[in-house]
Amino acid sequence: MNTEPIPKEKATASQFGLTDILLITVALIWGLNAAVVKASLAELAPLPYNALRFTLAASLAWLLLKGLEPGSRLQPQDIPTFVGLGLLAHTLYQFFFIQGINLTTAGNASLLMATSPMWVSLLSALVGAERLHLRNWLGLLLSLAGILLVTIGSGKEIGFAIATSRGDLLIIGGTLVWAVYTILSKPLLKRYSPLQLLAYTIVPGALGLIVLALPTLRQQDLSSVSLEAWGGLVYSGTLAIVVSYIIWNMGVQKLGASKTAIYNNLSPLMAMLSGWILLSEQVTALQMGGAALIIFGLYIARNGNKKSK
Repeated sequence: MNTEPIPKEKATASQFGLTDILLITVALIWGLNAAVVKASLAELAPLPYNALRFTLAASLAWLLLKGLEPGSRLQPQDIPTFVGLGLLAHTLYQFFFIQGINLTTAGNASLLMATSPMWVSLLSALVGAERLHLRNWLGLLLSLAGILLVTIGSGKEIGFAIATSRGDLLIIGGTLVWAVYTILSKPLLKRYSPLQLLAYTIVPGALGLIVLALPTLRQQDLSSVSLEAWGGLVYSGTLAIVVSYIIWNMGVQKLGASKTAIYNNLSPLMAMLSGWILLSEQVTALQMGGAALIIFGLYIARNGNKKSK
C-alpha cells in the first residue's frame, strides 16, 4: 500500500455504524484489560511488563502490516513525526500510566482517566482542528458525571491528597499525552492506514520502553512468572494494544478525534458489566444510574453537531 489519500467511508461521521461498534468493542477490551494488567503486575514489575508486552505488540503489528499491506512505504519526510508520536503515545504515555496507577488510588485513576475526552475536545478546539458545540460539551460532562457515580458506587476510594498527588499528576500527564497523540495522528491518517500508523509508531515506542526497563529487566526472574501472568501479558499486548489501537486509529480517521475519544469513557462501564457477568459482582443503584448517564452522555456527544476544518 502506498500513501495515497485514504478513501472516505460512505457513511458520514454523524451516522452510527461499524466504526462505532468496533469502538464499543475496544471499550470492552480496555475495561477487561485493567483487571488483567493488575493481575500480571503482581508477578512482573511495571517497566519490564510494559517492555515485554510492547515487544510482542510491535512484532505482531509488523507481521500484520507485511501480511495485509505488503506494499506499505514510509515516506522519509514523515520519519521524525512517526518517531515522535511513537515516543509520545507508547513510551511516555505508558510510563505515566503504569507509574501513576502504582502511586494513586484506583478511584482517582478511573476518574482522572475519564477526563481524556475533555482534553481531546479542548485541545482540538484550541488548535482549530474541530469546532465543538454545546451538545458535545454537555455530553462529555454527563459522561464524566456518570463515571464518578460508577466509581463511587463500586466502593473505590476517591480522595485527592498529598499522598496521592504524584500518582494523580502522572495520570493527568498521561491523559494529556494521549490527547495530543490522538489529535496529531489525524493528519497522518489522511495518507496512512490505521495499521500503518500503529506499526510505524510502535517500534520507536517499544524501543523507548525497553531502554527504560533495562535496569529492572535484568533483575526480573522470568522463570518464576506463572502461565496466567504470561496469558495476561499476551491478552494485553495483542487485544488491548494491537487490535484496539488499530480500531482507535480507524475511529480518528473516520469520526474525528473528539467523537472517537468519548468512547474511552465506556471502559469503566464495561469493566463493571464484566465483573457482574463473569465474577457475579454486585451492581449498586448508584452504578446503574452512573451507567445510564455515561450512555446518555455518549449519545449526546456522539450526535452533537460538529464542523471540522
